[in-house]
Amino acid sequence: IFSFFRHDSNNQSYKQKISAMNLSKSKQISLWLLPPEPQLSRLTAIQEEIISSHLAHRNLPKFTPHLTMIGGVPISDCVSVEEASRRDDVCGDIDEKAAHVVVKRLQDAFRGYGGINIEFLTDSGVFAAFNNVEGRETIQWNQSCVCLVRKNEEFMDAMAVADKTLFQKEMQVDRHFKPPVSAPHFSYVYGNIPQHISKSLNCPPSFRSENMVVVWTFPSTLEGVSKWRVIDHVHLM
Repeated sequence: IFSFFRHDSNNQSYKQKISAMNLSKSKQISLWLLPPEPQLSRLTAIQEEIISSHLAHRNLPKFTPHLTMIGGVPISDCVSVEEASRRDDVCGDIDEKAAHVVVKRLQDAFRGYGGINIEFLTDSGVFAAFNNVEGRETIQWNQSCVCLVRKNEEFMDAMAVADKTLFQKEMQVDRHFKPPVSAPHFSYVYGNIPQHISKSLNCPPSFRSENMVVVWTFPSTLEGVSKWRVIDHVHLM
């Protein structure tokens, strides 16, 4: 009876409570596709080697090797306060409840979907992307050691499913490819010194991802990476 009373949309106190809540515009989620083992462990080892090579110059953050399918989406763009408030089974604030609404949507949308083939554009090699502002080049911290990924039909179709699941409407998915690369890509590390990218470092072998993770990716800074946190997994098989 108590649960029904709380969520009765005609109840005045419930309406007042909901109207006083706001979802964060700064808390962002991202959808990552993970490589399978043993490739995940190999990529983790390469990342650790690059981080070690920079210790005399700067501390680089560790993170799980992944391909970002959709990144940096404010949780407030995906879920309404009323929808989030119904998740009594989730501990935490209204943003955490909203994140689990998104997870449940994605789990339903991708149940039995099958894996997603990730193919690398090996001819482009491994490189750092630069911003050019008024003739001055600066390194994009989260595109400082990247390999480009092919926009194959399988990847783009899965991206369209994820985008519609997040935003509940159909839109052009290319808007998610952030400059300066403006294309899907894999990052070995973030914030490295471009001159320290080994000439022997190549794009990873192509892989089939069977595991998506929904991640809190805020603060969206190099210093904030250590605070990023996995919310939950979405199994594709």
